[in-house]
Amino acid sequence: MRKNFVIAFVVVFLFLTGLLNTELVAKEEIKWGIDHYKYVYPTKEEYAIEFQLATEDTKKLQKALLRLPTGKTMVLKNTFNFNDFAINLKADGLSKEEFVRKYPEGKYQIILYPKQYGNLQVGVIHDFPPTPDITSPQDNDTDVSLTPEIKWSSLSGIDGLILYIKAEGLEEEKFELSTGDTSLDFLDSPLQSGTEYELRLETKDTDGNGNDMITSRVIHFTTVSQ
Repeated sequence: MRKNFVIAFVVVFLFLTGLLNTELVAKEEIKWGIDHYKYVYPTKEEYAIEFQLATEDTKKLQKALLRLPTGKTMVLKNTFNFNDFAINLKADGLSKEEFVRKYPEGKYQIILYPKQYGNLQVGVIHDFPPTPDITSPQDNDTDVSLTPEIKWSSLSGIDGLILYIKAEGLEEEKFELSTGDTSLDFLDSPLQSGTEYELRLETKDTDGNGNDMITSRVIHFTTVSQ
């Protein structure tokens, strides 16, 4: 009786140890996240979603199964044994109706194989941060200064604020701002003359685990010709 008890104790101990190791492997070696995007243009809104998965120990990870709240699953296979296993799946250009139907609120789960990697899950709520209100320049403004001061209304309750500006044939510029900022000037980096620019001001909320909700206001303007 005593011998059987000892054997049973060892089996349970090893089983629990395996579970703990699975959690540690998943937390330490696997990084994944879901980013939700809302783009607000002057005449429309578009939505996007991006799934990200990465691990440094590629050869041991054979595949990952992504399960959506709708019950739909996607299989991600590590076919070529890359040194770094990184996958980015993004669906964009969605209307609000498409976005809510295809990627609803609820539990998103990723199941990793071999099974010692465990599985990960996150609960998603479509609670986007506030949409920035750009006050200067206005959409479709022309003859904008080459050293403009971009202005927007104050924002609260956000975790991040980023401004992007780009033009055809030019590299996109990115400015990481303080969440309390309400303006940015280009005195030190003048714009090109007679050029149409796209300006995107982005607010972000994050849960600290790689899952972000992002709202962007997008406008266009043209600089003065010289």
